[in-house]
Amino acid sequence: MSSENGFSWRYGYDIGIQDNQIIVRVEVNLVPGDGVKKIALDRVIPGWEKEIEHIWSRKFGIQTQTGQLYPIVVDAAFKGRRFHHDVIVKPGGGCCTDQLNWHILDTPMAIAHEFGHMLGNYDEYRRGALDPGTKIIDPTSIMTSKPKNGIAYPRHFQRVLDWFKEKNGSDNMMLLTLHQEPSK
Repeated sequence: MSSENGFSWRYGYDIGIQDNQIIVRVEVNLVPGDGVKKIALDRVIPGWEKEIEHIWSRKFGIQTQTGQLYPIVVDAAFKGRRFHHDVIVKPGGGCCTDQLNWHILDTPMAIAHEFGHMLGNYDEYRRGALDPGTKIIDPTSIMTSKPKNGIAYPRHFQRVLDWFKEKNGSDNMMLLTLHQEPSK
């Protein structure tokens, strides 16, 4: 992807339908950087995974023209067969955290933001990697700078909707909000 101000990155995940749900699985290989021990990484992974899935999973669904609803389930996996992304985890807190460089003391909310780029989402703050088509700036979004209570919005799942429309050969579908609450 490329943004309005020249930032670019790669997004990737597996997507499919299982048990009438759309499953978006992102396998992330966390690579301990110098000064980060695997045991410390193992301690933060559950909190990161919980927040990622709290923000991104089961908030939206796609409804077909017949009324069939397919909830979107996002599965953040830090173990896998083949990884979509390699992320270096550095010591300390993150002054320079980005999609592929995290810090062991980064908040789960900051990690959920970076995970949003792995789903193909742009930043939504000034001087960020803005969508060249919409240039959205939204301080309530998970894709804002330093999100504290950010939430995901239907626009963040447009690629999933496009995939589903193509798979089903129909444009007559819509994204619905199923459940939404900000993190605490």
